[in-house]
Amino acid sequence: MDFAQRQVHNQRCSAALVGVFILFFIFIGGAIDSIYLDAFTPVGPAFPVATIFALGFATFTTLTAYYGGSDIILSSLGAEKLNLQLPEHRELHNVVTEMALASGSPMPRLFVIFDPAPNAFATGTNEKNAAICVTTGLLTLMDREETQGVVAHEISHIRNEDVLLMT
Repeated sequence: MDFAQRQVHNQRCSAALVGVFILFFIFIGGAIDSIYLDAFTPVGPAFPVATIFALGFATFTTLTAYYGGSDIILSSLGAEKLNLQLPEHRELHNVVTEMALASGSPMPRLFVIFDPAPNAFATGTNEKNAAICVTTGLLTLMDREETQGVVAHEISHIRNEDVLLMT
């Protein structure tokens, strides 16, 4: 299986995972309706309230994760936008700009988490709304070349749409 086939396969698996998630909630709602409301009896079915509620909940959760998942993740981790007045943040901005140009990708949004552990991640659902977040520990411990390697790795997650499943 070549790279393009693997990407198509992964996209199908992601779509199937979302479908299974929604079907799971429909099943749970149907089970609740069947057990507690006798909604599916031959005598006279009641309105399947729990099934409709479960479908609505699953749909809401899926759409929220797709359209706002990256912002929820960044907010929950206390990520802040770069302060370009700080030299480390300015250097990161320059590195990401260079790597985005080199890869032909749009410039992702940039965030920093004030944490001494060296770490980085990418989030978003596509290249247009992607974000890269790094910790202050990574900026402190790594030189420019090492930071380029980390940023290239995160941009590859964005380009290969790995962030869609992770978000």
